[in-house]
Amino acid sequence: MTENHSPRRDTWLRVLRSPTSSAATIVCFPHAGGGVLSAAKLARSLPDRLGLLTVTLPGREPGDTAAAPRRATEAGSQLAGDLVECIKSGDVSEHLVLLGNSYGSLLAFETTRSLQSTPELIFDSKALRLIVSGFRSPSLPPSEAPLFRLPTQDLYTELAERFGVAVADLEAAGLYGLEDALRADLEACDTYRMGDGPKLENRIDVLRMTQDPSVSLAELRSWQDVTTGSVVMTEIAAGHFPWVSQPDAVAAAVIALTADFEA
Repeated sequence: MTENHSPRRDTWLRVLRSPTSSAATIVCFPHAGGGVLSAAKLARSLPDRLGLLTVTLPGREPGDTAAAPRRATEAGSQLAGDLVECIKSGDVSEHLVLLGNSYGSLLAFETTRSLQSTPELIFDSKALRLIVSGFRSPSLPPSEAPLFRLPTQDLYTELAERFGVAVADLEAAGLYGLEDALRADLEACDTYRMGDGPKLENRIDVLRMTQDPSVSLAELRSWQDVTTGSVVMTEIAAGHFPWVSQPDAVAAAVIALTADFEA
């Protein structure tokens, strides 16, 4: 197993390990305000043969004062370019699984859209899998009032209520201490509108967390609106932050859903 805990220069990706042989690479897109530590438990639950990358947007690392992107399309375009460079350098395999939770699902979707239209890489849709959870279909507008301008205490109270968790669970998910990054991500969620453009061509797997009140079954089913490929839904008995609360269950689902995907 190849380990590399240092981020590559000028990239928003951290390579945790390269895949063995022809195994797939999992690219983790954390929730709003999340960083590399958000995927730590999940990483330990995934088999070593799989490559593993984590998205680390600006403003998540100690001492990093760079401004976080406030538009999902901008962030997705940057991350698609980073992934292309990782593939060219041999850090990851060309079989990619983009795994997003909450805001990370939207970001993974926009990254996939950019990859699909990247001229530097003729990307086979069969070599790209998208797995999402905890977020409405990008085809739908927000159904609740914006969060990113709320006063601090109101912000965390409202997040806890929407996600059906205790405020202490927000701390466990890493949402304290990086408020500027959290607000930037929430602004990206609150202002996002998909706009025109071709649909995705690849399969999308939707993980439905049965204890997550923040997104409805109808909103999850509407992921079919954004792809010409199939959409498969898998239920997991978990809440809005399953990478923290149920990492083994998420890992098991990822392994099962991608068993036919590895070369």
